[in-house]
Parts: sequence; structure tokens; C-alpha cells
Amino acid sequence: MAKLFNTIYDLAFVYASLTLGSIIALLYILSDLFYFNTKLKNNTKAIGIRLLIIIVIAIFVTATHYILEKVIDVI
Repeated sequence: MAKLFNTIYDLAFVYASLTLGSIIALLYILSDLFYFNTKLKNNTKAIGIRLLIIIVIAIFVTATHYILEKVIDVI
């Protein structure tokens, strides 16, 4: 019985991780494609700025998920 619950927990964890990762990737790709690609074309620190952008997006998505799940109890 414990193995069944462990399997269900693992599947739910993978599902939630894939969903959050997909949201982060989609937001990063869209922002990079439509906004930052033209702004960072000739910048020598473009890779560092892009890394910072993806970290900020990940923090924003994680904070939003936490607020919706723990504080507001929607998820």
C-alpha cells in the first residue's frame, strides 16, 4: 500500500514540476524572443543578463505558486 502511495506522490511531483518548468520556459522564451533578443544583441554581458532574467522568472513563478497553494488555498 505504501508503494502505491509513493508512486502516486512521485507522479504528482513530476506532473507539478513539469507544469512549473513549462511555464517558466514559456515565459522565458517569449520574453527573450520578443523583447530581450533585440535589446541584448550587441551587449557583452548578454549571457549573464539572460541568466538573471530566467532566475527572476523562476522566483516569480515559484512565489505565485506558493501564494496560490499555501496562502489563498486555490491549488
